[in-house]
Amino acid sequence: MLSAAITRYRRICTRSALTTIGLAGSVLCAASAQANVDQARVAGLKYLIQAQNGDGRWSSALGELDIQATAQALQTLRRGGLQKSPNYVSGLSWLANSDAQSTDARARKVIALAEGGLGTAAQSLADALYESRAVQDRAVWGGYDGHTISYLDTIFGLSALRVGDRNFESKLPGPIATAVCSVLTNRLQPANGHTAWPMAPAVAGQPAATTRPSVLATALVLEELQAFQVRTSISGYTCGATTYNFNTVISEARAWLLQRQNTTDSGFGEIRANGSQGVSSVFLSAVVYRAFASLASPPQPATSNLLNYLVAQQNADGSWRGDAFVTTQVLASIAPATGSQAQDTDRDGIPDVVEQALGRNPLIADAAGALGAPTQAEQGVTVTSFSAQGEVGVPFSHLIETAGSPISIVSGALPPGIVLNATSGELAGTPTRGGSWSFEFQRLVAGGAQIVIGRIDVASTITQGPADGDVPLPAWALVALAGALFGAVQRHARR
Repeated sequence: MLSAAITRYRRICTRSALTTIGLAGSVLCAASAQANVDQARVAGLKYLIQAQNGDGRWSSALGELDIQATAQALQTLRRGGLQKSPNYVSGLSWLANSDAQSTDARARKVIALAEGGLGTAAQSLADALYESRAVQDRAVWGGYDGHTISYLDTIFGLSALRVGDRNFESKLPGPIATAVCSVLTNRLQPANGHTAWPMAPAVAGQPAATTRPSVLATALVLEELQAFQVRTSISGYTCGATTYNFNTVISEARAWLLQRQNTTDSGFGEIRANGSQGVSSVFLSAVVYRAFASLASPPQPATSNLLNYLVAQQNADGSWRGDAFVTTQVLASIAPATGSQAQDTDRDGIPDVVEQALGRNPLIADAAGALGAPTQAEQGVTVTSFSAQGEVGVPFSHLIETAGSPISIVSGALPPGIVLNATSGELAGTPTRGGSWSFEFQRLVAGGAQIVIGRIDVASTITQGPADGDVPLPAWALVALAGALFGAVQRHARR
């Protein structure tokens, strides 16, 4: 059904057809394009929810890149209107407690934590990322601590500090300017004044592929330069004896990328050894689309044709290439959900259109039922967060493992009708009102105290009315539901 709609749209709304169908046809094509994007977004979000592991993380199809896939999935869920869903909470909890080693993983984690409201945790990791620069006096990054410069990783580092470092401005124009200049002065100019970047500078022993013009590196640099200019209002830098105007560099990079677009399907592939254009890649095309879309005036019709390519590549199960990481790359690139696409009637964190795609009732607050069954982790036991479901008028029971130690609630509130047995760790009772409640427990563990974050969704149909008012997630819940952050655990352990 999805592919049939896309085929019909592409047949009607080709560039040649637009010259004959007039204004009314153009409006129809724009509406059809948006409908296809909305349909693709919903199917993709459904896939991501179903692909989430029981411990909250996402992985690539090869079972790797957990941190990168999870961080990108969280950004995708936010764009889809699921930032208050149990799925987002579970993913944020896993990510906050993950051990990121590479520059790429650290950078993505900083951005996801900052966007998720975990500013303190993001700042701590941003500080560590800043100190891990490959060459201290040049303020650049490599793949890991101490590695030689990589333009990809330097862009990742700059992006992370721009988003998650509260002291970002204080590093201007010093170390940050040095990093930007390192990128600017090492650009390639293949022909016609166009600008591109390789993966890394020429170093003895490096594969030739890392030093030739790269679509991936150029798209990432273009996007970051645009974002950097918007954030800082800086129009350019003088690096050595050369002054670089950001708008000029961005325009040159944009022109080079446009020449790399495949004419057969409008997608993008990486440059081959002989200089020819490679076969279109969904992952690479999503990165380029995001770069184009970030510009004040995205190049047309290249950008629209690229979006058509991406939507047309979606699988029947809602994924792209059957891979959660690739799927998040596409969904993080297309327009965020707005209006009816973000409407959440039962206020359980999952928009109605996504609940319908999942086969769930959008009038009942039952989002926790969309969480995957625990696999490598047990909620509230081996991971420090849990969520549970109840129903108005139906006896409820949920046991929190206490390991023989008393447990107490330290913030938030339980649903009316449910009480905590501090000794056994059992939550029990009969809920009297529908809604979502978030709360924070503390229990003693070896070496100190541990924080356990919980959420209970109590289902009740919308026709029942909210009684004294359905209880929405309090302001602190998004932060609290991220789980027991390492910093929080350490803080309690020191008491």
